[in-house]
Amino acid sequence: MSSREAPEALAHALALELLLRIWQRSDDGPLQRAAGSKALIVVELQMERLPEDMPRIKADWLNNGDTAAFMAALQSISLRCWSLSIEKFRPVALTQLW
Repeated sequence: MSSREAPEALAHALALELLLRIWQRSDDGPLQRAAGSKALIVVELQMERLPEDMPRIKADWLNNGDTAAFMAALQSISLRCWSLSIEKFRPVALTQLW
């Protein structure tokens, strides 16, 4: 990389790590993540599921707040899923949920 190029990949990685640290530390305060360590996930699903199923699943979750039902519905339409986490002095870790 030349000195004139923006370090985009490094900036994205550092921003992700910083945001994950802030996100996880929020559990120490009065406002906490509803799903705990599974609050930030990466899901692999077929493209046709996005406009067909995701709006309904998301709306149901927002209306009733049932995280377990949301995760079950998400699992029924997705191929794989990982939770994202970070520990001090370690890189971002993906833990496969299904």
